[in-house]
Order: sequence, then C-alpha cells, then structure tokens
Amino acid sequence: MKTLVWPDVHQRIHILDAFLRDHGHEFDQRIFLGDWFDAYYDNALHALSAATFLKKLMQDERNVFCEGNHDVSYRYGIDMCPGWTQEKNIIINQVLDAADWQRFVPFHVTDNIICSHAGMHPEVFGSDMDFDKIRHEF
Repeated sequence: MKTLVWPDVHQRIHILDAFLRDHGHEFDQRIFLGDWFDAYYDNALHALSAATFLKKLMQDERNVFCEGNHDVSYRYGIDMCPGWTQEKNIIINQVLDAADWQRFVPFHVTDNIICSHAGMHPEVFGSDMDFDKIRHEF
C-alpha cells in the first residue's frame, strides 16, 4: 500500500490541491497530520477556503485526518493557538459540522507506524501505552 503523509497545511491549500491533482491518485491512503487553519497574515476568507477544501477531502474514504492543536482550537471554539479569531471560528464551523469534526483522530496506525500531529503525551494517552497492542488493534 502506498501512503501519503502530509503535515501542517496551515491554509496553504493551493499547494496541497496542486499536489493531489497531479499525484493524489497514486496513493491508497492519505494521512493529514492536522493544523488546517491559521497562517501569518490570514483572514476569515482564507479560513473559509481551507474549511471548504477540507470538507471536500472528507468525502474520500482514503483520507485520514489527525487532529492538530489548531484544529482542536476551532473544533471546541477555544482561543489557544496563535492566529485564532472568533470570526474565523464562526466561519469554519459554518462549513464543518459535528460529523466532520468526528473524522479527526488523535493518531493513526499504518504499516507499524504511528502517525500523529505532535506526538502522544502520557496525560492524553496514558503513561503505560502498549504500542504493540495499539498496532494490533488497527
């Protein structure tokens, strides 16, 4: 199986879109490691474009979406990341609904590789994580 892993989009959807147009068909699985939103000097229209693009990608079952800290910020409406604004929060959540946010996972295991946005902290996953067990459960 051929897998694409793409980290930290940060609203640079034109780059991702061009790559997927040219090469997306080559991959059986595409794992996105989060942080779809917030970029330097962005605005609500950039967030709207990113959310609309993300919603379209969610229609393809090959795509896996790991949750990044910026995604969490907008999912729960919490100002915890640089760039977060209430205006962007409203626009993003007009596009993405609860079912869309449910597509995000804290990590994904593929081919004995654990993919996550920024690691797996024991406070979230437990200090006695059994990675062999996790690997076999997926």
